[in-house]
Amino acid sequence: MSEEYSKLRAQKVKEDEERVRQGEAQVQKMMKKVDKEANEVQFAIKELEEARSKVEELNKDPLMKVLNFKEAGIVRQGAFALMLLCGVRSVGDLTQIGGVAGNEHAFLAGIQALIAVVAGATYFFL
Repeated sequence: MSEEYSKLRAQKVKEDEERVRQGEAQVQKMMKKVDKEANEVQFAIKELEEARSKVEELNKDPLMKVLNFKEAGIVRQGAFALMLLCGVRSVGDLTQIGGVAGNEHAFLAGIQALIAVVAGATYFFL
């Protein structure tokens, strides 16, 4: 009985050792996979930072500032609307200089153009 017991015990030890080897192989495989994915994440982070810097450079462009009107905030949106309104009104007053009270229209056109310039500077440089 003791000989049988020792054979069973040896067989059990061999099975346990085999399970340990398989477990270690799986752990090694998982570690390689984790390393690979970590490298991919680092690469993705680097690409994201490059894209972010390109977007920041594009946002400095005045045309992009106009196109990003929704993200400008209420003060800048108001300044842009005031710039457009006063700019159009000053052009309208300039067309009436030749008519009745032309001096008044020229004066109003100058004031409105000045307001439009200040509002535009506020929008683009604030």
